[in-house]
Amino acid sequence: MTRHTMELGLKASELTIEHFNTVYNKPNRGLKDLRMTLNSMDAWGLLRKDLITALGVERAKRFLLRYGYHCGVHEARIYKEAFLWKNDLEWLIAGTKAHDLFGRVFSYPESFQVDIEKGQFNVSGYWIDSFEAKQHLQNFPQHHEAICYYLVGYASGYNSECLGKKEILKK
Repeated sequence: MTRHTMELGLKASELTIEHFNTVYNKPNRGLKDLRMTLNSMDAWGLLRKDLITALGVERAKRFLLRYGYHCGVHEARIYKEAFLWKNDLEWLIAGTKAHDLFGRVFSYPESFQVDIEKGQFNVSGYWIDSFEAKQHLQNFPQHHEAICYYLVGYASGYNSECLGKKEILKK
């Protein structure tokens, strides 16, 4: 597999869905050597609803956090190998860009203080139009705490992989 490159390296702000098309191993079959699937948000919402109903909120939360964490770690590894980033900060930022490109959530940073070499990560901001929150509200009443368990897990895993140490984010 060849990495997608640009003359000076890829910047996260330049990342488009077409970049992902260039790293397919087999046309329309997956990303790199991984088979990928595309699922509707309504199907995801039904799965989430069934998990919460069957396991209860706390157990479903742990499951979705753990699942999201592993998805984030895995995607960070794929993106690191698949694209020639301008620098590691661009690789880290690409996680938020992928959220937007794939319809998960739009990330709007309010403050951004990151030093990858030192493993420091201090970011705050907003998630706008979260698919997970929307699906939760279609199936359950408003909750007293943040409910984007998968997204928090994903962001924690992605950032942990980029920073080289375990990072647990809070929403």
